[in-house]
Amino acid sequence: MQINLNHCWAAQKLLKQTVLDQSINVVLVSEQLRNPTDNVNWVSSNDSKCAVVAIDHSTTPIEDRGSGTGFAWINLGSLVIYSCYYTPNCSAAEFEEYLGRLDDSIRVQQNCQVELLGLAYGTFSMYLRLEIQEAAKLVGFADDITLVITAPNADLLENIGNTALQSIDKWMQANGLQMAPQKSEAVVLTNKWAYRDSTFILGR
Repeated sequence: MQINLNHCWAAQKLLKQTVLDQSINVVLVSEQLRNPTDNVNWVSSNDSKCAVVAIDHSTTPIEDRGSGTGFAWINLGSLVIYSCYYTPNCSAAEFEEYLGRLDDSIRVQQNCQVELLGLAYGTFSMYLRLEIQEAAKLVGFADDITLVITAPNADLLENIGNTALQSIDKWMQANGLQMAPQKSEAVVLTNKWAYRDSTFILGR
């Protein structure tokens, strides 16, 4: 389970009962109000911006744990889970430095699968090192990314959107990744009565 508590104490108090009711073993938390002092399975980042929590009823014990600024992790044997959060208000240089620290931490994990979850909101343009127009913005959470485009007409919407999609596809191809067109969709929000459907080209 992954949740942003938005610094709300009521939400944090309800979290424990929720995970028990739904039999959840691990919770990735961001923007907690405070870190509980009575839960040894709650591992927080050094700046208390995020945490990873192994629930008491989990049958897999924590073998190791660690943290840094903007991330915390637990080792459950063959699986290491990272909870990450970094402010979207940082500069590109600051975010690059953060990714470097995160990379250093991940590289020391040996003979195990690493799951990286909860990467900062609104930072994907910097993370992917994409050059896209100001009218297009990447917004993401975990492994989901949304391309948000603002344009006054369908022609410009198509132009901006397809240019951005080409940049994204080029980056993914260069990094051994690929899009999943069958799992993607376009949603248009407009107050115009007469509107021509735009055509977007996703992938090759």
